[in-house]
Amino acid sequence: MNTFKTQRGTLLSACDCDHIPDGDDLKRIALAASDYQVATLNPTFAQVHGGVEALRHDLFLFVEQWLRELEIKTAAR
Repeated sequence: MNTFKTQRGTLLSACDCDHIPDGDDLKRIALAASDYQVATLNPTFAQVHGGVEALRHDLFLFVEQWLRELEIKTAAR
């Protein structure tokens, strides 16, 4: 199983987004995408948070998890 490469990714994976129905995965993707975008523009942010490639890895890992969840929901119908 893939693991997150940044502390931010690990924290996002554990966040509770119950107040947004079916929004946990999408909210995590949006926050990880925001982190990645900021890291590409701000070298200091990137360095402090594990680097651009590590943030990109975590973003894509959230997307993979979301796609797997969609497959499970689609198969259950």
